[in-house]
Amino acid sequence: MKKLLSSPEYRYVVDYFQKMDFSDKDGYANWLAQTYYFVSHSVRLSALGASKLPVDSPIGKRMAAHTIEETGHHTIAMKDIEGLGRKISDFPAFGVTNAFYQAQYYKVLFEHPYHLLGQIFMLEAFSVEVGPWMYDVVKKAHGEKATRFVKVHAHEDVDHVEKALKAIESFPVENQKGTEDNFYQACELYFNILKSIQEKSFSKEITAA
Repeated sequence: MKKLLSSPEYRYVVDYFQKMDFSDKDGYANWLAQTYYFVSHSVRLSALGASKLPVDSPIGKRMAAHTIEETGHHTIAMKDIEGLGRKISDFPAFGVTNAFYQAQYYKVLFEHPYHLLGQIFMLEAFSVEVGPWMYDVVKKAHGEKATRFVKVHAHEDVDHVEKALKAIESFPVENQKGTEDNFYQACELYFNILKSIQEKSFSKEITAA
């Protein structure tokens, strides 16, 4: 499963992200807003996933722990937007942002709760890889009062990623495949969120890697 983090799909998203100019206030605020919209569903999705698994399921317990870890994070993103002198209503959710979290309800309800870990793993690994870089950029450009969400996730515990990897590798083969498919889907949809932010908030086009 470590191949996921070296896949062209994932590497392309990382490369594109690090070419974006988050020192731009509106671009950064729009990223925070789109993040707010899908992070506000993280707790509900983890809780739903846990509720669909046996009470003593290790994966269910992991999802329950994730629910606690993510509680209130969406409000931090909103306060950072306000710290930039903007309002969440200035940046409506993109259709692709809605699709990013809405698809996960389908995964949990109609495929298997395990498959939710595909998106969770993608986002946690992404935070570990790009978080410190982004925090340096936005802290310098916008100050502490507008960078708390990034700070919380900039030093995401690398151990979380390793545990998620081990959990996925413990799945039956068919669930490993479903989780892997969801990882790639998350890469594709998250890239399109970033692309929409780039098109609406920045004027400079980003060329392919």
